Amino acid sequence: MKKRFLILLTVLFFINIYSDDPDEYSVGKASDSFIKKVFDLNSFFTLDQQKVNLTSKNSSELIRLIGYKFSDDSVYFKKIMFVLERSGKEISLYTLPQSIEAGYEPAMEFYDFTGDGVSEVLYKSSTGGSGGFYYYAILSFQKAATEVLLPNRQEIAIKATGKFIKGFKAEYKLPNQETKIIDLSQNKEYYIQQKVYDETGNIVNDTELWITTPVTIEPVKSGEKYNIKTIQMIKGLSNADTIGQINAEWEYKDKEWKLINIE
Repeated sequence: MKKRFLILLTVLFFINIYSDDPDEYSVGKASDSFIKKVFDLNSFFTLDQQKVNLTSKNSSELIRLIGYKFSDDSVYFKKIMFVLERSGKEISLYTLPQSIEAGYEPAMEFYDFTGDGVSEVLYKSSTGGSGGFYYYAILSFQKAATEVLLPNRQEIAIKATGKFIKGFKAEYKLPNQETKIIDLSQNKEYYIQQKVYDETGNIVNDTELWITTPVTIEPVKSGEKYNIKTIQMIKGLSNADTIGQINAEWEYKDKEWKLINIE
């Protein structure tokens, strides 16, 4: 599940390599000028910046989340990058893989998912759709070759299937073959109207349930580190017809995410 993160550019920072003006590339000012010159991105935005221990327990690196908009009047970000300043001398730029780089309202949070006392980055941005979905990724900047511990929410989706059954009920089956039943009797008139059931609760048209990929990924404290909790929605006839959810907890261990609880 672990994948190599694309290193776009790493440069050892020396003042006079790019400019005759020492202040242009002094620490704290370097990133803006560097990005504009190398990528010709004059309309990028610094969305967040924080000092965090990303390379060792006692380190303190400045990490900036920057975004390049699809257009000047758009709130959608076409490209997302990280600027990491290590020890005030080395400036590294990283771009997200294509599958997770776009979105609305990009944000980053910091948690220790591996238990080594070093923080990883939990990145998320909204897809902008009506389903309330987000792009997620968990990134480690600890090594020279930055790693993606979680490339997307699909990687930890519970593979479940379900359908409407007789008696105004729905059932879904989990990967461990456990079957769960959902009572739909409170909304039986709706399902009768939609010709899923007849008046007596018999199936008129066989209809499968739609079980989403995780709509949210939440850090949960577990001893000295953090696990993640995922929530997948169970849909009936439409996105608006939510009839249940699947909650799961995952632990990062032996370089992969392992399912430790499901309900």
